[in-house]
Amino acid sequence: MEFPMIHENYIGLRNDYGYTQVVDLNASSSCALPKYGGLAKLCLEDQNNRISKTLKRFDENLNDKQNGSEEEMINVKYHKIGEKQFCTGATFVARNGGLEEDDGWLVTFVHNEETNVSQVHIIDTKKFDGEAIVKITLPQRVPYGFHGTFISTIPRNV
Repeated sequence: MEFPMIHENYIGLRNDYGYTQVVDLNASSSCALPKYGGLAKLCLEDQNNRISKTLKRFDENLNDKQNGSEEEMINVKYHKIGEKQFCTGATFVARNGGLEEDDGWLVTFVHNEETNVSQVHIIDTKKFDGEAIVKITLPQRVPYGFHGTFISTIPRNV
């Protein structure tokens, strides 16, 4: 996971949610740069984050069991982009008038390596593991490593 982001209005405050791009290890192993095959929503304050250490990983050292001990785990939801498609430049855009921290969208550039088509995908953060709600085809390829941002208003001095 790389390039973490949060809701801009919650900078400096305790966050319930964070978002990252997720590296596709198989696709990245064949080239010199990371390829991001999806996005992750980190549910940092989810009530289900506490699990017993013995349930954390099945393949962990079985001799390290500590009855009754708990460890903080983060609930993660994934948004898979698609086969041979990779994203870059993801940014969080808050819903105008939204009242909750995760009320908004993630906007990211996506490149399909089979068709050589680039798109902008808009993902509803409330329905994170579903399909993108909008896919906008772009007239040319957006290179990997391109970063994005969102500005809600135009400054008066421009």
